[in-house]
Amino acid sequence: MSEKIPCRTSILTGRTWIQELFDGHLGKGKENLHMPLYVFKAVCDTLRRDFCLQVPKRPHGLHIEESVAMFIHTLASYQNRNVQE
Repeated sequence: MSEKIPCRTSILTGRTWIQELFDGHLGKGKENLHMPLYVFKAVCDTLRRDFCLQVPKRPHGLHIEESVAMFIHTLASYQNRNVQE
């Protein structure tokens, strides 16, 4: 019997991946989020301001930007394992 090897072990957490998109090339952000970064930020700000969406007060709570990015990937028909990554 073979030993199980963890699969989703990227050094980037969801939060740092989002930050890399914000800090990196604008085309990469648009390519990964299917919209310009300023639109993505506006959507997240609207969810915070108008719908009082908050980050859970747990160390592993997903930030709004992570949740929205995962939602966009789901709408774009990404496979579940890609959304998990």
